[in-house]
Amino acid sequence: MCQGMNARYDYYAIVIGAGAAGLVVAKGLAKAGKKVLLVEKGPYGGDCANFGCIPTKALIASANVAHEVWRSGLYGIDMQISGFQSNRVLDRVRAVVEQIRAKNSPPALNPLGVETLTASAAFVDPHTIAVGERKITAKKIIIATGSIAHVPNINGLPDLPFHTSQTLFSLKEVPSSLAIIGGGQIGCELALAFKRLGSSVTLVEQADILLKQEEPEAYKAVQSALIKEGVEIYLRHEVTRVWPDGDKAGLTLRHKLDDKTYDVRVKEVMIACGRRPNLKELNLEAAGVRYTEKGIEHDGYGRTTKPHIWVVGDASGESFFTHAAVQHARRVLLNLLLPWPFKRKLDTAQAVPRIISSDPEVASIGLTEKEANELYGNSSIATYIVALPSADRAICEAREDGFVKIVTKRYSGKILGATVVSPIGADMLPELQIAMREGVTFRKLASLIHPYPTYSQIIQKAADKWLKETILPLIGKFIS
Repeated sequence: MCQGMNARYDYYAIVIGAGAAGLVVAKGLAKAGKKVLLVEKGPYGGDCANFGCIPTKALIASANVAHEVWRSGLYGIDMQISGFQSNRVLDRVRAVVEQIRAKNSPPALNPLGVETLTASAAFVDPHTIAVGERKITAKKIIIATGSIAHVPNINGLPDLPFHTSQTLFSLKEVPSSLAIIGGGQIGCELALAFKRLGSSVTLVEQADILLKQEEPEAYKAVQSALIKEGVEIYLRHEVTRVWPDGDKAGLTLRHKLDDKTYDVRVKEVMIACGRRPNLKELNLEAAGVRYTEKGIEHDGYGRTTKPHIWVVGDASGESFFTHAAVQHARRVLLNLLLPWPFKRKLDTAQAVPRIISSDPEVASIGLTEKEANELYGNSSIATYIVALPSADRAICEAREDGFVKIVTKRYSGKILGATVVSPIGADMLPELQIAMREGVTFRKLASLIHPYPTYSQIIQKAADKWLKETILPLIGKFIS
């Protein structure tokens, strides 16, 4: 019997869900010598590896290659291209998914000491789960079931074959036309990718704007890029009805302000209306675990209302990002292993970065300018924007659409939030992220030697603006 395990339990721990968070906990416990069972009903690796981040980014990579070929004239190259065939792109996407998924499949996990069961799990009582006809007990149970796509209530939708991220990448070929319902991160990323791969794309969003969590300059940049490339965008519209129309689908769109309606016909329909914690099949009532549709209730350490049952990742109802789920799981893993004097609360203070793989890419963290002004007052806040062409690298690469926007405390130069819109926004953000976390001020960023020529020089130029526009005028008042 494993060290520290009560003999009346089959396992020290059962982890329900083999996504990013569940894998961190299961592998960590196994490395610590604990007897662990990992239960997963679907493909191992979770939503991100199978249906979200990985296939989406693989698709976007192919779409960007196609786009760069069309843009070759900007680089002085005449390719003489009349068209292209993109149907093998989806085969490549599935191959990429399979390659990455294999790293966390049962054959890869079992040698590490993680036992696996591929099946659905439901609670029988606080220490017991049912897996098919089997009843399995554990001293500790960790819920890591992730999230699922939210499907809105649209008239006719149950009778129409439609896609979410879980089914979209099973398509055999790039559709001739595609309607995407939802203008958030997933909707915007896939709208651009499928458009570049040859689809006629319609994007429908109920709100006044796309990407409503982001800075106005960021969502305007993404919207402008989508329109420029031919994506048909319907803002302030809701889908009131859908219906099968031969080998196509019909959608009725209603404008929310004037009630005018429009009918659209497309080959495929995708729902991209956000995500919800995946809790339906767990029978949490039998375990005495409190939850709502927004997630499982938990304390500052990751424990649910039953102290031996823990929750990690999206099932907790926190931000639905893989990187946040992994960070959450790392802290819970330590808390599972360490005695109480050494347990640490979940890191809720650290800002979670947001990445939108549009073109240009949007990477953001912390407060927006509006949020900072509401929290601290306009007079205490200073915002600095530098356009991407200020970096000579952007001019060299014909990538001049973008900017950096940094929100600070006016005189201290403390960074409260940042948005980077550039071809490599996600890779530029960590400099600002670590500055926020470690209290590195704009003064120090201005003095940091940034290599030339790089995109990151616009961060230094933003810091220079803090010196020129805020500090030097202040000094001038005292020495005049």
